[in-house]
This record gives sequence, structure tokens and C-alpha cells, in this order.
Amino acid sequence: MSITRGITIAALGATAVVACGSDGGGGSAESFCGQLEALGESGVDPDTDPDAAVAALNEIADAAPAEVKTEFEEFAAALSALASEDLDAIAELDVDAMTENITKIGAYIGDNCENVDDGFFE
Repeated sequence: MSITRGITIAALGATAVVACGSDGGGGSAESFCGQLEALGESGVDPDTDPDAAVAALNEIADAAPAEVKTEFEEFAAALSALASEDLDAIAELDVDAMTENITKIGAYIGDNCENVDDGFFE
């Protein structure tokens, strides 16, 4: 398995076990968490269908609450670059920014979604 596929699998695995609750804040956190939960239940396999996995992450990015929208969009874009195996796009990734994004996303999920296995986001 390539490193690209392995990272994508790890990222999707981290979101696949999410089960979320409602925060009553206009549905943004509920929608975001619900889409993460749906991804986990969908059976999307990034190893065999990376395009579907990236599409799912892009949809989740669209539903992300304002507090983490930019970070999740950048996270999804980075995973898209990795899945594409485009060496130029991968070389342009800012690992420090991605790490900061993952940390912020993980904190948001931990604070707003129940039963989250956010090990990837620590």
C-alpha cells in the first residue's frame, strides 16, 4: 500500500467511528457530526475508491461549522492531494499547517460530538 493510501485510510478511519449529538446551534455542528457519522456507516473504502473518499470529505468540509470550516477545507484539500499522488501537489503541502488544522478539528469534534474516537486528531 502506498503512503498516500495509508494516510488517507488513517484519516478516514479517524472520522469513521464518529457518533455525534446535537448542540442546538442552528444545526451546523449537528450537520457536521452527522456527515462524519454517515461517512463511517457508508463503507467508503479509500484504498479501493479514493475518489469517493475525497468526495465525502469535501461534502463534510462544505457542512463544517464556521469555527473549523477553513481548517476542514484545507484538511480535505490536503487529503485530496495525497490521494491524487500528484507529487507537485504533495510537495506544496504545509505539514505544520495541516497539523494545526487537525488539532483544531479534533478539539472541535471532542467538544461538540459525542463518542468520538479522535486519536488521529490529537
